[in-house]
Amino acid sequence: MRIFFLDQATLDQLNIPLEELDHIAKSNFFRDLAKPMQLFDQQRKIFGFNYGDSYDSSRLLAILTASREGTLPKDSHWLVMIPNRDVVLLFTNNNSAHTRQAIMIGQSSFINNPYPISSTVFKLHKGNLEIFKGL
Repeated sequence: MRIFFLDQATLDQLNIPLEELDHIAKSNFFRDLAKPMQLFDQQRKIFGFNYGDSYDSSRLLAILTASREGTLPKDSHWLVMIPNRDVVLLFTNNNSAHTRQAIMIGQSSFINNPYPISSTVFKLHKGNLEIFKGL
């Protein structure tokens, strides 16, 4: 998230009431919540978002676990990886071969990226993340 400070001269040039500017800023902050989750691979059940240049992985996870139509069921178990600032991987562990493949993709994305975050696999359940201990 970026924060911009406006001086009085800039506010005067914009000629927008402060309340309207506040409304615009808040609308922009929440605009990503309206984007639907996409199904990238039906067979392997890989879901995701296409956010352009949004790097905030924790924000994406908050959207995923929000109680809104089209988000993940609260009682489901998902595996999550955040290998770099551009990627959040979310997958189930119902098929061990697919899980191993997803983990390898995540670890490769961690190793080969200039902005690595984590090679760890987490389990997401009811909004809680804990380290996934394995296949």
